[in-house]
Amino acid sequence: MELVIKGAYYHDRESDTILIPHFTGKFGIVDCTRFKKMEELKEKYDESYINQVKDNPIVFRGEKYYDAEYTPLYIDDWELLSDLSGLEHLEEDFDF
Repeated sequence: MELVIKGAYYHDRESDTILIPHFTGKFGIVDCTRFKKMEELKEKYDESYINQVKDNPIVFRGEKYYDAEYTPLYIDDWELLSDLSGLEHLEEDFDF
């Protein structure tokens, strides 16, 4: 079980994808939006989908990643990319 933060950006080293979890908490698997390189998108998606996502990449270490899919993923060897130093708890219910 690993702690993940909803909306934070992670790099999955094994699959070389960028991930954005949809939930915050300690999980072994979590729903994420996955971003892949264009070569991988062209193998799986049609031209219409590629035209929808091609103008909005995430750039990481000089490589461009594009919105690919929403999927549950196992949390394994993820590198946190987001700066969480300014993270604040804004929930009004403090009954933990």
